[in-house]
Amino acid sequence: MDEEGAASEITRISPNRAGALIALQSASDLLLLARELFSHGDFRGALLESRNAIRLSSSALLFSDGVVSDNLETTLAYLSERHPGALPIEEWHRLEEAPDEDSPGLYGMILAAMGKLKKTGRQEAKDAIALAESFILSASAEMSS
Repeated sequence: MDEEGAASEITRISPNRAGALIALQSASDLLLLARELFSHGDFRGALLESRNAIRLSSSALLFSDGVVSDNLETTLAYLSERHPGALPIEEWHRLEEAPDEDSPGLYGMILAAMGKLKKTGRQEAKDAIALAESFILSASAEMSS
């Protein structure tokens, strides 16, 4: 995606510091939930809540910057440009793109038939939790600077 394409999918709004702080706190709450699910052996739930925590912390940065983005790729491009090297963007992108055992539709069925889908294991969930923690800490630091 070129920069012009990314820019056309970004909408400027008034920065919303209160909304950003609420989103960051909600991300932290989801991280706690992910850890709790992990401790009960719900690795898929832990991974999903970790991913949601990352999404909310990225929203916190967008609110703080006064930006609305309409898709993941635009959000990733914006955060990479606005906060270069501060966030684990590539890791988040890999987490979002990883096929899920409950992937719906024909694509999910094809991946399952090829043996490309697997149940979320302990290590994948643990890695997702660590990534969410890193993302939240980085977003918090970026909002403080």
